[in-house]
Amino acid sequence: MNPRQILATHHASTTEFNSNSYTHIRAIIELHRGYLHEEFDRIGEYAPGLPVAAHLNTLLIRCGNQIAGFCAIDPHNYALELVYLAPEHRGKGIVSAVITQMKATCPQRMGAKMPFTPSSQALVQRTGLRPITPSPESLLANARQLADINRTIRKECPHKGGNPAKACPRCYRKALSRSAEYVVQSYLTEQRETARQGAST
Repeated sequence: MNPRQILATHHASTTEFNSNSYTHIRAIIELHRGYLHEEFDRIGEYAPGLPVAAHLNTLLIRCGNQIAGFCAIDPHNYALELVYLAPEHRGKGIVSAVITQMKATCPQRMGAKMPFTPSSQALVQRTGLRPITPSPESLLANARQLADINRTIRKECPHKGGNPAKACPRCYRKALSRSAEYVVQSYLTEQRETARQGAST
């Protein structure tokens, strides 16, 4: 089936993330939380990638009446930043169909930012996205950010034992839940401030 047929078969579609919609805001927070928890279970630490940011265009993926995922694109670099689909909707070709449709309207060969999860690595191979390797500066900044996150979470963790450089899994997961909320709310605050400054000029 072609991408349009796949999306139609599964009643799937995309819609632009609306920062004024409470439904969209809660959905993106919950989906990002799911992504962070899944990746923590896989790699044991905070996973890279943002669902929303000033430099990104974010689409929500709908399956029927449910917001089932998101796809964050960096339009300046024609690159996929992060994509996530709830587990119950996977294995149907929905994300591949969404990416293939995007590629058809992209003025350059569309890329995907590394590092990849196993599922995103498979997506890159299926859809022919161009892998984009982070710059050394970006890798260093990410490593410092991860170290800061680990230190902060560890300080808040009252439990002893295990790896002294990290919080226990229970506290880490709680911190990831807070982080998912913080990332989205920080973006919304930035959007409101930008709009306020624009209105005052």
